[in-house]
Formats: sequence, C-alpha cells, structure tokens
Amino acid sequence: MAAASMKEKTKKLCEVLGIEHPVILGGMAYLGRHALAAAVSEAGGLGQLACAGTRSVEELREEIRLTKTLTGKPFAVNIPASVKPERFQEQVRAAFEEGVRILTIGGGNPLKLIPPLKAQGFTVISVAGCAKHARKAQEAGADLIVAEGVEAGGHNNLDEITTMVLVPQIVDAVSLPVIAAGGIADGRGMAAALCLGACGVQIGTRFIASAECAAHDNLKQAIISATEQDTFILGREDHLVMRALRTPVSEKYLALERNGSFHFKDMIQELGRDVYYRASMQGDLENALFYPGQDVGAIREVLPAAEIIESLLRDCRELLPQSGV
Repeated sequence: MAAASMKEKTKKLCEVLGIEHPVILGGMAYLGRHALAAAVSEAGGLGQLACAGTRSVEELREEIRLTKTLTGKPFAVNIPASVKPERFQEQVRAAFEEGVRILTIGGGNPLKLIPPLKAQGFTVISVAGCAKHARKAQEAGADLIVAEGVEAGGHNNLDEITTMVLVPQIVDAVSLPVIAAGGIADGRGMAAALCLGACGVQIGTRFIASAECAAHDNLKQAIISATEQDTFILGREDHLVMRALRTPVSEKYLALERNGSFHFKDMIQELGRDVYYRASMQGDLENALFYPGQDVGAIREVLPAAEIIESLLRDCRELLPQSGV
C-alpha cells in the first residue's frame, strides 16, 4: 500500500467522524458508560455509549447527558440490531433527541434499519463478520464498516473468521472506510490493521483495563492477569459464537457443551439474565460470565484511556511512520 493511500484512508475516517485519531471505543454493554466514552473522545478518538447495558431509555438519555458534561467532542451510541423493534426505535429517538448523530449497529441484521437512520441524518457504522454482510450494509447506506474478527469478545461471527483474514477481504469488498476490530490491544495490532487496509481500529477489551472504565476491580485484575489461553468460544452447538473468559462457571458450561448438553437459553435461565452485569459491575467471576477479547494476554496494566491511546499511536507511528495516525 502506498504511503499516501494509508494517510488518506486514516484522514478520511477521522473526517467522517469528526475525530483526531482513528481509534474507536467498542460498545462493551454495561461498561460502555459516560466516563470512559468521554475520556476516549477527549483523547481524540471516538467514545461510545452502549445500549446493551442500559436498563432503560431514560438511563441512556442520562448517560448521553453526563458524557456531554465531560466532553464537547463527538461520541457514538451503540445499539444492538437484535433488540425488539420498539425498543430499538426508543433508543434511536433518545439518541437523536439528545443530539447524538453517530450510531453503531451490530449484533443482528441491520439492513432494514440503516435507510431510516440515514434519513434522520445519522452517520451509521455497521458491524460485519464477513464480506457478504459488509457489501449488503454498504448497499443499505452505511457510512462505515467495522470488520470484527472472532478474536473479539462477546457475540461473534458464526463462521469464526479471524481479524487477519477478515479485514483485507472486507476492504476489497466495499468502497467504504473499514475499521478493524477483534484482538487489537496495542500499536502493533493497530499497525497490522492499517497494513491490511483498515482506516482505523475499534478496541474494547484494552479499555476495560482503563482508569475510567466502570468495571469492578476484580474484572480489571482478571483481565491484566489473563493469558492468551484464558478465553474460549461458547455456544457453537446453539449457533452462537461467544468468546468468554475462562472462569469456573464458563468452564462448567464448556464441559456441558462438549458433552452435547449445552443450551444457551438453559444457561441463562440457570445463571440469570443479569449474569454479565454481576461479572462486570459486581466482580463476581466465580458465578457469572464475562466476555473479553482474545487479546487479554497482551494487557498488563490499568492506565488512563488517554495514555492507552497515546501508547497505541506512538507505537504505531514507530512501526509505520507513513500511517498518518
């Protein structure tokens, strides 16, 4: 890739989003709250608030308002496409009325959702796990594509396509700016993503171990203590692909799955629907589940979000002086 082309790509992404650096905060459900979102935006990236972790539309409104007290820079709202239509529309309305104009849509089929969002004036970021879905999102009117490999935490693409394989194929499949996600925790990963043709990176797990993240300290310590072997996929037999942290309870369900007796609905019924909240916000890693990315093994300390971004950019520039980041 020509140096000018790489610079032009990162510049275009930043111009579309109104940001300084091509670094986007992942959604992260309960952990995608105002303090972290604002810190990422203030540092020049794009912060995101996660609807998956808000308990009500009013809580989303309050999170948006609190974020605005901490930053005047752009930030996004991340809404799962899988929620009930009326719930989706309530969340969109709240974001619009509170002045947010960037939405990320993932976790389901976004194709029918994108055109009306564009008609309302939103910049739409669509998450894709294969080139086919990226092309369809582009045809529907999306502005940006997040190419999310199976290394990412939480729900993942059913085909389990890795970031290394996925990013260049989506870059070749669409004319939109492509953001790489999944397993990226440092400047080396960012440089690799840019070399694969991405315009920037979306990062979730690394920001869990940040000073501004609302995660319980038990979870932050688990993240920085983990190795690359401490996550695995659950849910294949139920046509789900969920990357989970290795804990006593997740190992239990992995064993059940290997014995052919795992069902996601049964697991949620047994553990409770607040299972992710208990792990992320209450620090219960013995009896609850958490879903970080495979890059946990590269995370070794809790830092302010601004320092994480500064380190990403510094290391990326050293490896790729021509990147323009």
